[in-house]
Amino acid sequence: MKVRGVFPVGIMLMLLLGVSSSFAQQYEDVVYLKDGGVRRGLILEQIPNESVKLRTNYGEIFVIQMSDISKIVKEEKEVPVAESVSKIDNAPRGMSDVKLESWYTYWGLGFSSNNYTGDLKQQVGWPNDDSFSMSFDFLGFYWPLQNQQTILGGIYNASTDRRSMYDDWEQWVSGQFSVSTMHFIQSVIGEGPFVRADLGWGFLSAVDDDGDEWAEDKNKSGPAALFGVGYAFPVGAGGTRILLNLNYALRPGIDEPETYDSYGIKGSVRALSFTVGGLF
Repeated sequence: MKVRGVFPVGIMLMLLLGVSSSFAQQYEDVVYLKDGGVRRGLILEQIPNESVKLRTNYGEIFVIQMSDISKIVKEEKEVPVAESVSKIDNAPRGMSDVKLESWYTYWGLGFSSNNYTGDLKQQVGWPNDDSFSMSFDFLGFYWPLQNQQTILGGIYNASTDRRSMYDDWEQWVSGQFSVSTMHFIQSVIGEGPFVRADLGWGFLSAVDDDGDEWAEDKNKSGPAALFGVGYAFPVGAGGTRILLNLNYALRPGIDEPETYDSYGIKGSVRALSFTVGGLF
């Protein structure tokens, strides 16, 4: 009788253990959004009345504003141990937040208003019948800091000034290679208002319709700086951001010493520019 009583109980225990072993009981933080979306994962940081930083089960990090959150709870989940990771749905859940990357590249293009000081102002002022100026950012590569609000890297920024009269023209290029940083004030990288600062080495070059690069042999390189403000917003779910920049650059110009047959030319460059860029 005892053997018969123990035998079915043992079978039931084995069945229960077999079923339960196929599931791993885990807990996760669940953030319910006011727009109906849901974010699941692990809360890394919570600032009262401000924001929550959450890492999803797939390694993505999101910073969610408290004003967008309906409630935060901790729920139990059941994930089959044998289930392939490739079968897990990694689709966005109800909210197009910014996806953070391990590195970024930045390119921009826009218009500039270039001003010149000293003798250089008169030199660049001719010819002046028609002019066209533009600004651009090339080869920008950045890496995020731990706060996920600041990126630091390097970039090449330049502004061109082309002036013409009849068949005569001159083109001036003022540029700088810089260490650059962008800090996003209210949110994560690539979203909301930001400030920018570039510090590096600048130069000025000029060429005319005859192909003469007469400014190449003059002292025109030196420290340069660029400061700017802007606004960024994400586009789609692929991690692309559009950045609107308003920048002001201070760069060296020409410092040609006075000689027996020349009074010399001295002056620097000031460039105010508006550019539209992409952070990828």
